[in-house]
Amino acid sequence: MRLRYLVPGLLLLAPSTVYLGQLAARELAYRLYHGSVSVPGCELVIPKLHLREPINAISPDYGVYYDPETPEPGERGITILYGHRTLFGSPFRRLNELERGDEVIVYWFGRKYVYRVYGKEVVSPDARVDPYGVGRDELWLVTCAPLWSSSERLVVKCARG
Repeated sequence: MRLRYLVPGLLLLAPSTVYLGQLAARELAYRLYHGSVSVPGCELVIPKLHLREPINAISPDYGVYYDPETPEPGERGITILYGHRTLFGSPFRRLNELERGDEVIVYWFGRKYVYRVYGKEVVSPDARVDPYGVGRDELWLVTCAPLWSSSERLVVKCARG
């Protein structure tokens, strides 16, 4: 290989190297702080997926994230929880396997809320919903779709009662 091609080739790799370094730093932060950023007494349990994850109110980069702009579990409206399918613990990796009737449990400050899946849909990342626009207690689990892509969002919709 000629030296004159080596330097331009390395310069082409520099942006991806920086991105991979940032990604590695975020993954390390997840591993170090995952447990300590959880909201005490708040946990998501999905028996079918053998998932038991603490809930945080900081970022999906620390596991299952509760969107504070939505109602709390047990209140009328749509509670939204986000999680990654790849990296950062991948809590929602197998979310697509949930089917109508599957149980999803949220422990919220010592109270237990049991939801049942009633539907799934894939939407645009720009899709918006009024979390207070429904008259019952719902839980939506949101993650990227398809696996290894962020081009769309998979939304698993659950209702209580």
